[in-house]
Amino acid sequence: MITRAKRHIILTVLLVVMVLLTTGFLTSCSADDGAGSNTPKLQEIDFKADVWKMVEGTRAATFDNATALQTEAHFTCVAYEAGTLTAYIPATTVDWDAEDTQWEFNGGASHYYWPLPSTPGGTYPSLDFFGYMPSAANLSTEAPYIGSINYTAGHNVTFTCSGLPMTSAGQDDDLKEFVFGMALDKSYSNASSGVPLQFQHPFARVKLQLSESQAKAITINTITFKSIKNNGSYDYSSGWTTTGDATNFVVTLNQAYSVTGSVQDIGVPYIMIPQGWGGDIEVVATWNDWGAELTHKVTASVPTTWAAGYSYTYSFTITATDLIVSTTKYTEQW
Repeated sequence: MITRAKRHIILTVLLVVMVLLTTGFLTSCSADDGAGSNTPKLQEIDFKADVWKMVEGTRAATFDNATALQTEAHFTCVAYEAGTLTAYIPATTVDWDAEDTQWEFNGGASHYYWPLPSTPGGTYPSLDFFGYMPSAANLSTEAPYIGSINYTAGHNVTFTCSGLPMTSAGQDDDLKEFVFGMALDKSYSNASSGVPLQFQHPFARVKLQLSESQAKAITINTITFKSIKNNGSYDYSSGWTTTGDATNFVVTLNQAYSVTGSVQDIGVPYIMIPQGWGGDIEVVATWNDWGAELTHKVTASVPTTWAAGYSYTYSFTITATDLIVSTTKYTEQW
């Protein structure tokens, strides 16, 4: 027979058990996201894109300032199961959110998550990321010279370049240089703080300057870089193969330059297909000689091998009978 005292003890024990259950004390070892859990939670994928190496959206010039780029940056990204061509994330535009200072898939409309281990406590599967800029949606207007972009087996990237603009009129305000990047074998374990997608320049850049030693005020009519290839194909594993006939790259300026004692930029920077170039340059310029405006044609030969990712500056000193050219090759955050 249960006495009143025993009944009171039983009720008290039941009450304590119920309290413990509701507070989660007895479930502290269950599979949640607490310490000791073997079941991971979904974690969103984001990027730490190395944006300072990307290209500016103005006349093939390039960004030195990451913030300026990020305010208008859009690139296309695909993620593959590591070592395969099986897409885990389809080709998707990634946009920079200046307000939240972060990269977002489709402007925040899409969300993708790291793949989870196949068994509790197992290894997180890895992904290979391939991205390029301008984004696929903007290629036809911002980089119309690019076609047939492919990411192939062996982490290789190929694309074609058809009719790269070869006049100053062709490289207008909307032109951007095509850049691409890869981040291989990334998982939640080694890239949870952001996929480090580093972009690189497959083209060369050429800048033109009037040197500080220019002794006479002049009007530069045209500058011609003779016999340059402007079509080709790119293979990440082997580099560039130029195609088609060589043509003259004619920069039409008709611009007056005074004597300042300092370097003056001529025209705009230009995107070139990397190649070995014979180096023949012709400048047509006009200036006042003994009271008459006379046109002069001067030439120089400065053979150069334009390499991908490098910028080449040609500094001109122009006289009535000679063209003196000094060259500088450099690479930096362009």
